[in-house]
Amino acid sequence: MLDTISVQGENARGGFEGYVPTRSATAAKTDTPFIESPQTVAVVGRDQMEDQGVISVSESLRYSSGVLTETAGGQSRRFDSFFVRGVGSDAQYASYVDGLRWAFPQRTAIQIDPYLLERVEVMKGPSSALYGQGSAGGFVNMISKTPSLDAKNEVFTTIGSHSRVEAGFDLSGALDKNNEWLYRIVGLGRMADTQIDFQRDERVVIAPSLTWQSTDDTSLTLQAMYQHDPKSPDAGFMTPMGSLYDIPGYGKLPRNYYQGDPDFMKFERTEASLGYRFDHRFDDTLRFHSSARFGYMESTTRTIEDSLFSFWGDPTNPFYTAANEISRMWYAADHEAWTFAIDNNLIAEFDTGAVGHKLLAGVDHLRFKGDQLSVAGTGNCIAGYSCAGSYFGGSRDIWIWDAFNLTYGYDLSEVTNWSEKMLHFPGYPPAWKQGLAQTGIYLQDQMEWDNWRLALTGRHDWSRQTNKRFMYSTNYEWEWVDREVKDKAFTGRAALAYVFDNGFVPFFGYSTSFDPISIISADLNAAGAGTYPFDARAFEPERGSGYEFGLRYQSTETGLYLSATYFNGKKEKFAIPTGTTQGCNAPFGQMTCYTQDTEAKAQGVELEARGEVLPGFDIIANYSYTNAKITKLDAASELYISALSSMRYLREGFRPNPVGMPKHMASLYANYEFGSGALEGLSIGGGVRYVGEMPATMLNVWIDGYHSPIPDNPYGTGERFGQRAMVPSRTLFDLSLSYDFGRKFRNLDGMSLNVVATNIFDKKYVAACNGYGTCTYGDGRDIRQRSDADGDAFMPSPET
Repeated sequence: MLDTISVQGENARGGFEGYVPTRSATAAKTDTPFIESPQTVAVVGRDQMEDQGVISVSESLRYSSGVLTETAGGQSRRFDSFFVRGVGSDAQYASYVDGLRWAFPQRTAIQIDPYLLERVEVMKGPSSALYGQGSAGGFVNMISKTPSLDAKNEVFTTIGSHSRVEAGFDLSGALDKNNEWLYRIVGLGRMADTQIDFQRDERVVIAPSLTWQSTDDTSLTLQAMYQHDPKSPDAGFMTPMGSLYDIPGYGKLPRNYYQGDPDFMKFERTEASLGYRFDHRFDDTLRFHSSARFGYMESTTRTIEDSLFSFWGDPTNPFYTAANEISRMWYAADHEAWTFAIDNNLIAEFDTGAVGHKLLAGVDHLRFKGDQLSVAGTGNCIAGYSCAGSYFGGSRDIWIWDAFNLTYGYDLSEVTNWSEKMLHFPGYPPAWKQGLAQTGIYLQDQMEWDNWRLALTGRHDWSRQTNKRFMYSTNYEWEWVDREVKDKAFTGRAALAYVFDNGFVPFFGYSTSFDPISIISADLNAAGAGTYPFDARAFEPERGSGYEFGLRYQSTETGLYLSATYFNGKKEKFAIPTGTTQGCNAPFGQMTCYTQDTEAKAQGVELEARGEVLPGFDIIANYSYTNAKITKLDAASELYISALSSMRYLREGFRPNPVGMPKHMASLYANYEFGSGALEGLSIGGGVRYVGEMPATMLNVWIDGYHSPIPDNPYGTGERFGQRAMVPSRTLFDLSLSYDFGRKFRNLDGMSLNVVATNIFDKKYVAACNGYGTCTYGDGRDIRQRSDADGDAFMPSPET
């Protein structure tokens, strides 16, 4: 009687060995060979995440072409934001889990711990044809760990820099001898400081899942997740003077600089979800798939941050700031949100003559409800200065802060009491109540004729946004203002590829996108600024389009993957403040009016190589060139650009580059595993990451105004007025070392040790400036040591 041997291929929605997948479902919503994907997808698997010791989805994308992450300082540990291919003006957030979008209110976001994931996939380019509303740059899809037949009993502990302590477990297997019921439960807890003073990184998470495989043709997986972050780090925001440039007589601010106060600081978040995945095969032709998720999140924010405004003129004005001083403001918010997403589709595989078809027809629905309570203010009635309608008083030292004499522990009870009262005071709720309902129907045909592959996709969406906002009128009365915006759109995609027998695949694709703009901002898009009731016109949806073509190669023997891609994309009607340097006469109680008279374009090249180049030697190599331009702005901004050009601060025909996207990025990571000899079981890895210079302001020059206050002295515009505003390039180095004890010592099978050091030379650098007057430092050197053990390692077999 022979033992049963189970042979399983790679699941397009599951894990894979090494650095290169063979299949992916993100680009087509079907099980499609990775090299034949109708749209470019970058994939980071479990092996790469563990080798590189990542602790966030943002970190997992460090070695992905055309993707920039970790631009928000300490908040890069709180939110997973990213820029991809340079189309547009704002960062995106990782928000798709297993192909379903998880929506959230503004000024907060969900975050999924990477230990819960099998893979992270970046869909590049406009993607509305299958997924509905979204950015023209692309999105990040996070694929969860699910039950597996392969028994897994992993436990780990991690210690590291900044007093990091972390432990977790990943348990999976069959519950019965017939393998009809499978389970998996993943969990972890961690506590750590960060490089920024007073900032903590704390988390506890547990994610159980259960699969019922009733027959070979039918399976149902139930998934749940609970994550609580008692504390998450803030950014360490600072002005360009003191971060990019020395302040005369003071130098630069330290990397541990924190602009807030520990007695007021707070960020707490809870996330929970419950969902399912159901698959049934009727016969060899027809399959049905359904997946759904209900998600809940709440977060609490209390922070003191750099004010956008500083006053350098009259030193007798109590708001006057000297070179070493920074004007501060406070912000408090409570968020609560519910999201329900469901996707149902049928897949039919059949032939018409010599053409094979994989036809996908589906309908999905997203429903979101979010409540936001927020208030903010400054010490606008500080001691010795008379004004009316103040939020609170207070010492000048609290709000005009000596940034080089970091003094904390001020009496902020007045601020705390007032903010809590305003957040929860009946009849005066500074509230935004958001709602979103979106339904889409889609149809896709993946056709195969000989070596040709053609994919055609079409989709129609209906969306309805509602917003109920408590606003201050020009009559000095608080009133609820209701808004509703309905949009509909058709989006599509066409992709063509030819699969050569030797593994080369030339390809071409074109796709479109649409993205309705939140009507929280639409309330500021006032046709009659300064009037009441607000004659606000709803924003039109952002529209995007783009094409790409190139050549891919994947070896069937080693799995080595090579890709060269040219892309060209466009985004229209994205909202920015009217006049990139000034606000406008907005309705009372509003900061800024917005415009949609905008257009941005990006084109470039992405080169990628990953996989095994020699036995035991794996690499990940990337290079990206992105030429992104904002080709159209509102009249006020265009006038300002024209004026700077006439003064020869800007060249004739100058067009600004979007903030947050460098022209050049390159990275190389290599890992070698000794397969025999005295060093068997040892793996040594290392990487280098290069990020080129990128704009620090929306107009790419230093100016003296709302967005970029950066004078060389407190009395004027200074020598830097009109000069290029750029964040310098940076080159960072990483190292990793791991040892699999079981390779040499059979009684220690399943035990391993992994040490990862990032930014090993502890380079101090500015990660990015957001274009609104603040910048952040990137992470310094960080060392993490992780110990893993398979539960079976504690139960030696008889022969050992």
